Amino acid sequence: MPDVDRSSLHLEQLVDDLKTLREKGLTRLHSLEPAALKAAVDRIGGAAVGSDGQTAIAIEALLRRAVEDLGDGTLGQAAALLFGFAPNCRGLNPTDLRQRAADRWGVTRDSFRKQPEHTVMVQIAQKILEYCAASSDGLEKDAPETSAVVASAVRGYHGTHMSYASDILKDGFRASENKLDWLGDGIYFFQDSSQRAIDWAKKLHTVEWAVVKADISLTGCMDLLDKSWFATLEDAHDLLVARHRALGLKFPTQEDGAHGMDRLVINAAVDILAGKGMNIRSVRSIFQEGRPAFPGSALFDRSHIQIAVRDLTVLSNIGLLGETK
Repeated sequence: MPDVDRSSLHLEQLVDDLKTLREKGLTRLHSLEPAALKAAVDRIGGAAVGSDGQTAIAIEALLRRAVEDLGDGTLGQAAALLFGFAPNCRGLNPTDLRQRAADRWGVTRDSFRKQPEHTVMVQIAQKILEYCAASSDGLEKDAPETSAVVASAVRGYHGTHMSYASDILKDGFRASENKLDWLGDGIYFFQDSSQRAIDWAKKLHTVEWAVVKADISLTGCMDLLDKSWFATLEDAHDLLVARHRALGLKFPTQEDGAHGMDRLVINAAVDILAGKGMNIRSVRSIFQEGRPAFPGSALFDRSHIQIAVRDLTVLSNIGLLGETK
């Protein structure tokens, strides 16, 4: 495995290392080369990490810390089982550990492998990145700006009325609970498309429209550009359908411009994950809209990516579009 620059450690690199470690088993850590985890240890512990044996011990300690910090809920317990940190689990076959984690999650082993296992890996990797970020204060003061841990973040644009924009800049955003919001509750942003936000603002407010811009961290994002999340949505949908039938209630349907079913399912999925100890801070997906770019084209002129921000702590550098920020 190629070396990883500790100055630009990415979530995906850590997740890949964690997946390899799970597949091989913690007892084989000494024979593996988890470059991203090694870079994280180096970032946190500096030159104190020396030989391969010391590095393996430090990586295991870091991983154990991250798992313990996930808490005693379903998420934390599943993580401890998956990596053999739970009592009487060290040295068990990785397949058996996966089965125990799946049992704790309440799903079959195959279902756990498809989505929840990835969720566990991402949560552990995010904890490790948080430790790396916290250690940045101990870096050399003359280190270049690029030495900061690279966090996944995008620029979002929120169309609104000028008076509302002023309130946002003064008092912050207020979450939307519109029954038509297709990504569930939250503050809605167009990702990397100021023009779509302008169009939306002008549509709602012919005059005195405004666009608020913000950087959005994707930490804790239910990213529906990643197909592995869809098993979670399917499970939430099936549970809701069963509940509605049992109560004799009509299940919401999709209509043009009204996405009540999507909203209900996503909100339910977020609640289910919260019950397992996982905090979803935002939801992101692509929305196909408009006319074909040309006859027969699969490209549509108003397609865009939206992000519904549920946790305002992921927002930073908030300001009005057109202002220097």
